[in-house]
Amino acid sequence: MTRKIVSQTNDHTTAFPSLDLPMVKYLEKDTVIDGIQLFEGDRDFRYPADSDLESILLVTIGNRVYHSVHSDYTVAMLKPTADNDYVIEKKLDGNFTFTVLQHNTGIAYKYANNPETLNILGLPDYDDEVHTTDLYVKASIPEEAYIAAAKFEEDKLNKQQEDAELNSSSQEEVDELAAKLVAISSGNISVDTEN
Repeated sequence: MTRKIVSQTNDHTTAFPSLDLPMVKYLEKDTVIDGIQLFEGDRDFRYPADSDLESILLVTIGNRVYHSVHSDYTVAMLKPTADNDYVIEKKLDGNFTFTVLQHNTGIAYKYANNPETLNILGLPDYDDEVHTTDLYVKASIPEEAYIAAAKFEEDKLNKQQEDAELNSSSQEEVDELAAKLVAISSGNISVDTEN
């Protein structure tokens, strides 16, 4: 089973019921891990891994906080209560994953070292060329302001392109005049001085 992404209102009631999972495991026999000899009864330093933790904070967007929760949490355990408004997220896309990577440096670091991190956490599939919308930024300003900011950036880009085109045609004119000047000074073109 995979972990679930669960959101809830970001307030003092943010919590999950306990699964009473152990936070430490001890080796039951002598073992070599990553070239290190460990003995029966030694603490297993691989535990807990991300997949073993009850919940992992991913990101806060607007007034919602998002966690990756252990696969043992059932739908019944995550039903909204008087104190908590759990939502098991099912419609998130790669833009959510992009947002997590932008705002959670711990997860971004783990992902850089192991791309499987996204699957372990139950995050949606992510393509860095397709998913580029930062949901945190989008949610932190009103929709009208977000649209206005996007329009401003588009207008700024169009102006830069127009300026570049204007400068390139101006450069062409300068080059043409320079060529005529060279031709005149070399005597290849006569200049009409009567006008």
